[in-house]
Amino acid sequence: MYIEAVVNNQPDGFLLDTGLDVTLLNENVWKKMGSPQLEKTNVTVKNASGDRMKVRGRLKCAVEMKGIKSVGYAYVTPYSSLMGLEWIQNNGYAS
Repeated sequence: MYIEAVVNNQPDGFLLDTGLDVTLLNENVWKKMGSPQLEKTNVTVKNASGDRMKVRGRLKCAVEMKGIKSVGYAYVTPYSSLMGLEWIQNNGYAS
């Protein structure tokens, strides 16, 4: 399932991925936000094949989807934006 969201006042589209614990934010969207300071992180993200994915850092974000507002962390990567389980649950997309 694909959903449109606004993250730190920047529109983006996310694929909902219940197999992912964290949310990934595409680095081009992060750059459009003005490249705000990223927190260093030791989180390792792996794709479905088990290969490690590059993570630039962590960003605290305000997110709005379908009128629901929340705050959470996204991990900035060169890959497509993927909404992980934490954000899915916080925004009412999982029961």
